[in-house]
Amino acid sequence: MPDDDFFIRRFARERDRGDMDKALEIWREASVRKFDLVAGLIRGFRFPGGQPLQPADREDAQTECMTRVLDMGENFRGNTGAEFRAAIKRAVWFGCMDVGREVLAYEKHIGGSLDERYEESDGGMFDAAVERYLGDREQLATDLAEGAEEMEQMLELFDWAIDQVGNDNYRVVLQLTFRNKLTGEQIADQLGITVQNVYKRRERGLTKVEEILRAHRP
Repeated sequence: MPDDDFFIRRFARERDRGDMDKALEIWREASVRKFDLVAGLIRGFRFPGGQPLQPADREDAQTECMTRVLDMGENFRGNTGAEFRAAIKRAVWFGCMDVGREVLAYEKHIGGSLDERYEESDGGMFDAAVERYLGDREQLATDLAEGAEEMEQMLELFDWAIDQVGNDNYRVVLQLTFRNKLTGEQIADQLGITVQNVYKRRERGLTKVEEILRAHRP
């Protein structure tokens, strides 16, 4: 199976020649192959305080992080697989932080205050936290509602597009990947094919999904 250096060298060669269409095609192929790495990094992610991303948030994080990885090709200036993997790790870290920003914001407002409010006669940190929360809760609620609705619509549309993929082999791999949350190895075992074949079907299936979504765009 070709390694990361193989893909990134090809990507860099086309990029440096000025053929960004070809370079980004290679980048997409390389990025899709790292789906399992992204999923593993998300599972192992820890916020600065040590807490992990909640399991319920991992699907959103997977979408956010893979989008970031796919978008990095436009500005990636590296030439090696090591630089590619480092960029993926940064993208996953920032993606998880972004997905978890609502939780972090909430914890920042109330952190420690429930104990201290009984120890400080003037209310101290608890009152200050409540005032800050009350001051921006309306805007926060609006932002969260809009973001959640947009994410839900995007996921529903993506899920719908998977079922529209005409090739049975591609569609099944996409369903097992995004609905069953199986790794490449698990899919290969279940279907009796190689992991490399799983990656190829997934990559081609995603291309079909992209075509379907573009055609469906109002």
